[in-house]
This record gives sequence, structure tokens and C-alpha cells, in this order.
Amino acid sequence: MAKKKTAKPMNAWVDALRAGTAPDDAPEGWAVAEEWLADGSGSLESLDERLALSALEAAVATQAVERVQGLDDSPDKELRKAARRALHRLRSAGVDVADTAPAKRFSLSAEVVDIPSRAFLGHAHQEGYAPFLLTATDAEGSCILAGEIGGGEGVRNTTHLHVTRRDLREVWKDAEGNADLVEVSFVTGMHFVKRGMESARALLGRSPHDWDHFLGHISKGTVTAAQLLDTADGLSAELDEAGLAQLDEGKLLAEREWFRFWPVPDEAIGALFEDLSAAAASDLAPTEEAQAERREDAFEKAADAALSDAVVRKRWQEYLRISVAVLRAQGQDAKAAEVHNLGLALAAGLPGHKLAPVLASLRFQTFKMASMMGQMDGMEPPAP
Repeated sequence: MAKKKTAKPMNAWVDALRAGTAPDDAPEGWAVAEEWLADGSGSLESLDERLALSALEAAVATQAVERVQGLDDSPDKELRKAARRALHRLRSAGVDVADTAPAKRFSLSAEVVDIPSRAFLGHAHQEGYAPFLLTATDAEGSCILAGEIGGGEGVRNTTHLHVTRRDLREVWKDAEGNADLVEVSFVTGMHFVKRGMESARALLGRSPHDWDHFLGHISKGTVTAAQLLDTADGLSAELDEAGLAQLDEGKLLAEREWFRFWPVPDEAIGALFEDLSAAAASDLAPTEEAQAERREDAFEKAADAALSDAVVRKRWQEYLRISVAVLRAQGQDAKAAEVHNLGLALAAGLPGHKLAPVLASLRFQTFKMASMMGQMDGMEPPAP
């Protein structure tokens, strides 16, 4: 959360949050604020300070005491101070406020939570792995699980640690400042990590020990909720082919640059590079226009080849689901719907040449390879 001492809650935002509607000037993170106000599962610490304070003010106006008390030990100093002032106002207004906040300590089966469980997730990178961080606390202390999910292994580079409360706050601070991570609800983070672990188990015959140990700190109810979570809830189930056709490769690279790093099979890249080199040296396309057409044919052929493997197509669908969750957590609902539509296209079996991200990724990776090899004949830089 930004540290601006002059920040104040926005009255219009407070009213909109109470009404459950999003105003035209709703900032990024609006959905997170609504989620926090509704059931406490969102986290205000990652939001713009004005939005966080507006959500807090909406909780005060609706006398949602547990929401306010839940911020009493927030790692964000300014938010923590604002929450304590808000509790004083509620008491002064005659609202019953317990001395000990119920939300700060509660039991779920074997799990006893003193501080909130948090989850951070990122988009898949070039090798097809998405970074994650999960933290949970029970009677035994605070537990951290970090690593990467996706790719061909399901999960890799996992780290499991037990830390002090002070160290946990430092971990949160680092995660909040990491441009590759975005805070999502804990159930959402558990959902995707659990899927990655299940993929690893299918490949290796067992799940990583780190995961099994971390699960020992999580209630069965939370695990079940993660298993049943519908990450596409509220999004269209019908493919919008018109919207798909309007996607611009250059815009994708400029606004959603993780697309350029998405994994494409090495075989497809190698075959494409050979076809492009052959097109540049061929006498069959004597004009510049003819050579450009042959290059485009080569890219479309490679795009189709990239997704001809059902396993690769399935992995891309999972990467898209992760990206949708990350975008929704950031309040970027329009972009999330756009990416979700790409997932529907993959599920419908559309060929790769009809999907702008596949072409964008191929162009970027091929241009990068050609630059490294010094073979730039006939190669054009990808837009923008």
C-alpha cells in the first residue's frame, strides 16, 4: 500500500463499496477491496492507500467490526493505525467491540490461525513455470512454501521454511515489492499450487515432501475449498470469436508482455527458423511481398505445430487460468476476460495461427534467436 500521509478515503468509493457496485473511476484492486469487505478473504495491504482506507471506512459504516479488528495487526503501519482509530470511533458510537478481535485467532479443525494466511502468484515465464508463495500460521508457528508451478514437471524449486512472525512480515514485504508476484486470495493460491502438485505426483508417483509438510498446517476445509474453487466464476462460458480476431499482437506484447515468454516446443521453433531461412534464400519468392507472404505462412505453420500436441495445449490452458486469476486480483477485469477468452479458444481446439499470443510468442522468440546467431536476413522485429 502506498505510504502517502495525506491520503484520505474517497466518499464516493465508500458509498460504492457499501452498495456493492463499481464506479466508473474504480481503481485497480477494486475487486480485492470488495472481497475483503464481503468475507475478509482479500488483503488491503496490496492496494492503493485511498482505496484501502475507503474499504476500511465502508466497514466502519456497516459496523463490520471483525473486518476492522482483522487489521489491528496489519503489517502496514498506516493501515494498522487507521484501523485502531476506526475501532475507537465504533466504541464511541456505542458499537459492541470486543477487546480481543475474533478474526485474529480462530480454529478450523487442527488449524489455529493467529495471523492471516496469504498467497502470491505470478504469470508463467518463458519455461512455462509460474512463481508462487504461500504462508500459513498455526499453533506450531508460521510456515512458508515457495516455488514454481507449471511446465513439464508440475512444480520445481520448492522451498519450505518455518519462520518467526517478524521474519514472516519481512517475507510479506519482499513479496509485495516483487514485480513478478501479485497477491491473490489464499484459496486461489492453494488451488493452483495444489493442481501443480497433483501434476508432479502424476509424473513422479509422489508429491514433493515440502508440499505434504505444508498441508499439515492447513485445515481440511481450506483444502476442500481450494479443490472446488471455480476460478472462472463470473466469466463467460461462450467463446467470443469476434473478440479473438481483434487481438493485436503488438498490443499483447506491449500490455501483457508475459505472452512473449510463453513456452513453445523447441521442435516448432527449430522448424520455423529453418523455414524462415529457406524463404529468405529462395528464388521462388523474388519480390519482397512474396517473401513476406512465405514468412507469414511459415509462422502460421509453426503456430499450428506448436499447439498440435495435446499436452502443450493443456499446459497453455493452465497458464491462461493462472493469468486470469492474477489479473482479477489486480482488478484488471477487462484484460482477465480477454485472456479467459483465449483459454476458451484453446479448449475449443482452435489452431495456433488463429491465436495472437502464439504468433506473438513465436515472433519474439525467433527474432531473439536470430539476433543471437547473427542471422537477421529476412527477419523483422516483432511489434511494437
